[in-house]
Amino acid sequence: MSSIAIKLKEIMEEKSITANALEKKAGVKVSSVQNIIYGRSKNPGIDTVKAIAKALGCTLYDLMDDEVMPSFPSAEQIEKEWNMALFIDALKSVEVLTKQKGLKPSYKTALALANEVYAYSKLSNKGTADLDFTRWLFEKHNEK
Repeated sequence: MSSIAIKLKEIMEEKSITANALEKKAGVKVSSVQNIIYGRSKNPGIDTVKAIAKALGCTLYDLMDDEVMPSFPSAEQIEKEWNMALFIDALKSVEVLTKQKGLKPSYKTALALANEVYAYSKLSNKGTADLDFTRWLFEKHNEK
């Protein structure tokens, strides 16, 4: 069983939700959750996992193995892979949502949110900040 399957099953048990109920709540295809749990879907799409995480009230990272989670790059990697335009776009997306929601996060919180949006957007290879993820991240941050 994959690490995502193990973590998904644990969280489902913790939340007392069945695979069918989770699929409906997440709005994913029938059997998507079951396919992940039983190993028929070894590499589920990010949109599916994001919808499942949202339906479970957890983060994507809660469903990922520590080895799969993005980590901060080394100084050498930053020099090679740093995308200043994408980071600025991530920061702007945080600014837009902050203004829309009338929030005044601290410097540390705003920077942490921008870093998370940047990391997720970099992994998705879209070249721009993922606004859906930014909104979802704000929802999760405001629940705490």
